Amino acid sequence: MDRRTFVQAAVLSGVAALPSLNAAEAQVTAAATPETSVKTLSDMTADEVRALLNLEPNATCGFVRETYVAKQKAAAGALAAPFEAERPIGSALYF
Repeated sequence: MDRRTFVQAAVLSGVAALPSLNAAEAQVTAAATPETSVKTLSDMTADEVRALLNLEPNATCGFVRETYVAKQKAAAGALAAPFEAERPIGSALYF
């Protein structure tokens, strides 16, 4: 895979995460009832945001949610240590 194809795939991976964020905002709005005011993301606690977005603890990044993993893989040995094992060429997270 050439560099241009790799970069294009990485950009598309990041764009794939955007609809998930809009859906989360819609869930917050839809959960409001006429008796309560609409709760926006800026009014929520950190625990409420983590629960809404289904964020999981990550040893290096705090709380994250993986939204995409590339089907294409870098072969074992293609990258230097500590990344020498076969791995996807890209992924997208939000945190």
